[in-house]
Amino acid sequence: MHMKRIIKGVIFDMDGVITDSEIYARKAFQEVCGEMGIEYDDSFYSKLFGINYDYAHKLFLKKYGPDEQFVTAMQDGYLNRLMDWIAEGKVPFKKGAIELLTYLNEHDFPICLATSSGHEKIRLAFNSHGLEVPFKNIVTGEEVTRSKPDPEIFLKSAAKMGLNIEECMVVEDSYQGVQAAISCNSVSCMVPDILQPTEEMKEKLCYLKKDLLEVLEVLKPYVSL
Repeated sequence: MHMKRIIKGVIFDMDGVITDSEIYARKAFQEVCGEMGIEYDDSFYSKLFGINYDYAHKLFLKKYGPDEQFVTAMQDGYLNRLMDWIAEGKVPFKKGAIELLTYLNEHDFPICLATSSGHEKIRLAFNSHGLEVPFKNIVTGEEVTRSKPDPEIFLKSAAKMGLNIEECMVVEDSYQGVQAAISCNSVSCMVPDILQPTEEMKEKLCYLKKDLLEVLEVLKPYVSL
């Protein structure tokens, strides 16, 4: 068991944590593979969770290269399709996401969004459902040089809130994100989406919760401190 630590702020991943987008991203990738005459490979696709565009592009080139134009058309094709679905309001929020974010904001509890997604995708994710972006603090994949599983994005997020990473809960769903959260000694919390945690992750995680309503229950005592 991990010793309980004081939590003074929360860092959220977006895709698969706040928005239920991973299932739609996979569908978009499957459709683009079909249209481009490529067999869909789930083990390759699972490597794309939680990483930024440039790192993903290197994986695409390794798998589907060397034709740079073809690879870019493939990568951008599925991402643009996903963006269209987000803009149309087709991508819902994860269970408890809006309740949790509303509660934390109402109590002025520090929160930060740490996502490999860009600002336009973040804006569309909320605006397409008639909501303002509920984060004052945001760090995107464009602002870091190293993609998850490197914890750079979480360290920048903690600094943005004026906190030490050890005082921040990091809520993640992807393996890369969970590894990053554990490696920087944050209060790591996994809410699994498509992938379930490995045995090693279960041992190292501070919290493993089935949805964000359960995360809210964990945080309530710290919010009222």
